[in-house]
Amino acid sequence: MNDIDEVRARLDIVEVVGSYVQLKRAGRSYKGLCPFHDEKTPSFIVFPDSGNWRCFGACAVGGDAFDFVMRRENLDFRATLELLAQRVGVVLEAPTPAAAERKDRRERLFEATAAAAELFQSQLMRSADGEPARAYLRERGFGIDAAQAFGLGWAPDAWSTLAEKLTGKGFTEAELLAAGLVKARDSGGVYDTFRGRLVFPIHDARGRPIGFGARTLDPQGIPKYLNSPQSEIFDKSQVLFGLHRAARAIRAEDLAVVVEGYTDVLRAHMAGFENVVASLGTAITEHQLRALKRYTHTMVLALDADAAGQAATLRGLEVAREAAAGGVVPVPTGRGRVHYSQRTDVELRVVSMPAGKDPDDVIREGPANWRKLVTHARPVMDYLFGALTEGLDLSSPGGKTTAAERLLPPIAEIGDPVARSAWLARLAQMIQIDEQALGERLSVLVREQQRRPRPRLGDAEPGATPGFGLTPDAERGSGSASGPRIPSRRAAKDRPPAAGLRRRPAGAGDAGAEPGPPGQPAGDAGEPAAARATGDGLPDWVTAEVPLDARASELPPDATELELDLDRPEPKRSRPDGEDVGAASLASAAPGPRRDRGARPAAEAEPAPDREPVSYLAGPRASSDSLVAWILGQLLVDPERLAALSQRLQRDQQAPLGPQDFGDSHQRDLMTAIAYAAGGGAPPDAPAEHRLEALPEPLASYAAELRERGLSGLPMEESARIESLRACCLRLRKRELDRALPGLRYLMLEADAEAQLDYMAKVNELTQRLNALTQLIVPLGERQVGKIDGAVKRDA
Repeated sequence: MNDIDEVRARLDIVEVVGSYVQLKRAGRSYKGLCPFHDEKTPSFIVFPDSGNWRCFGACAVGGDAFDFVMRRENLDFRATLELLAQRVGVVLEAPTPAAAERKDRRERLFEATAAAAELFQSQLMRSADGEPARAYLRERGFGIDAAQAFGLGWAPDAWSTLAEKLTGKGFTEAELLAAGLVKARDSGGVYDTFRGRLVFPIHDARGRPIGFGARTLDPQGIPKYLNSPQSEIFDKSQVLFGLHRAARAIRAEDLAVVVEGYTDVLRAHMAGFENVVASLGTAITEHQLRALKRYTHTMVLALDADAAGQAATLRGLEVAREAAAGGVVPVPTGRGRVHYSQRTDVELRVVSMPAGKDPDDVIREGPANWRKLVTHARPVMDYLFGALTEGLDLSSPGGKTTAAERLLPPIAEIGDPVARSAWLARLAQMIQIDEQALGERLSVLVREQQRRPRPRLGDAEPGATPGFGLTPDAERGSGSASGPRIPSRRAAKDRPPAAGLRRRPAGAGDAGAEPGPPGQPAGDAGEPAAARATGDGLPDWVTAEVPLDARASELPPDATELELDLDRPEPKRSRPDGEDVGAASLASAAPGPRRDRGARPAAEAEPAPDREPVSYLAGPRASSDSLVAWILGQLLVDPERLAALSQRLQRDQQAPLGPQDFGDSHQRDLMTAIAYAAGGGAPPDAPAEHRLEALPEPLASYAAELRERGLSGLPMEESARIESLRACCLRLRKRELDRALPGLRYLMLEADAEAQLDYMAKVNELTQRLNALTQLIVPLGERQVGKIDGAVKRDA
């Protein structure tokens, strides 16, 4: 048993959660008010038998003790493991020498920075030298409470006060240099980085000081603000000022407001607006946006009204598009895997600040004014219409041309044709130009954007208008990418697979035929019967009804978190030789389905002499789920189909397809890699499992087989392919709801009368979702995808 398993085995989920939440017994479970959102009726349930918890209210999240502590304390997985191990008395295995050295080095930097913050705060509060800073704060209307809450300090106007104090406490000059607290002299020795400045400590998510922003009080001082240099614990592009104090309010209100200055944050929190944070600079970065997406997907930019603030707002909108283009937000979980948020897009709005004022000024004039500004923040396109035409003479030919050149590109990126036409009409009315003439130019831009790959952050030339990639519902100001390039089937087939996705070797199956599910007999002329497609080219094997094999696949996300035991009869599955076997027999012939990532799958075992080689797809999950195999195969052939599919699902008011839609870890990894590839590439810190160009085994073999399936079969128009993908996604979600509902009804029967009402509400909610999916699927099956309709009726 490894350290993680031992800690998990010793944990009592009721005791862990109960230390944060007041729980009340409800049958075999416990309930309480959810700590992650405001509520008056308990919807937070703890299941002691399975060691899991779940919120059935607004959060709709769940997990185990690790997940709870990570979310409640804003910790990463390693920090959570250390905290819980200490709680249950488990001594963790010593890390490697290099890792231990790095950890010790970082701890020393944390300690040195914390000691500096303590010294700065002491100088502000008690020293005579700190009087100018105290006077400045009084003049700005900040009391002692605000200064103490945010740990404000004063850096003495001397060359070596901090260096001498900290070296006297045992820190070396090398450690102080590494923490950015001092700088090296050319002649030898060090001197303080911050001198004669009001200091704002910058904290990480755990509330530890990691750096400083320091403001000069001299009107002629340059620079006005000085930040800590980048270090092993501080990177100003990845943190936000005040987030450690704002995180709970952001999560509770499901809204984050990003401002520009430190004092803007202080003023907002003093006035009760605790969901406000500041970027460390002018424009918000992609890393900062990802940090905020841990708590909310609804954000408001409230930067200053000056030219720099407007430029930063435009840059922030471009960054939001790039960050949302990938469509996934990976978060480590206590199970050592990755959890993904169900919502992947950012709904971004912009506050139009009064001229010459910043948020500090507005809030001082009256908190109601600030609340009104945030409540009425403008959708992205609405803001762009004002910002990109400001200063133009729209009555002159030159002004009209410039306005059209600036606004047509973002309009072209709106995925919904109706919304795009509405914004085109508004532009035509604004500049008094014939809408048909503008429409011709817009059509050219739309076609160009569909033909070219989406640019990565920083690809635009200086001075170019950013491509903002708005979601189809542009009126709400959402900021995800749209308008993907949709190549022809021939171009997709001729394109070489990404590195790591190998072609299936000769002899593994008929080269040009659609491979069917395991055990499928061949048809005429050697073509597998499963390769025969419906009228629009969708293979029969995609629409085949797939029984649930609880032993051969991971439970769906809802059921996993609830640890549902559906107690279903043992289903039958097809062996590669065509013989039906029960799950018990299958288990005796292959390793268990929950194998480690590096384990050799049963499909790679040496086959019997009288059988064809068994592919990786004959493994536990893939062989029994042809629906999933077809979806992933089509997206592996061309990852950019994901954007078109997401747009189509949004028209149905459905969330984009994401890793959370898949129940197997290999499938979730592949979906994450596809999403990253569709967005332009994985981030630098992404693991190999999330990079299509560097997939490890056995994931690379699995992806190669799926891609071969996606390339084979009858030709299909790209629009029909997207419709087929949409239909399969809806069926996949309907199937998971069908599986989750029986377990939830069972829990409802086991609970007491009061808890039954809570379960009943959740059952009703899932039933409504199921009905909505069924209504979307059945008409589509009747009109377009042939056998899907029959399969849906069998599923129902």
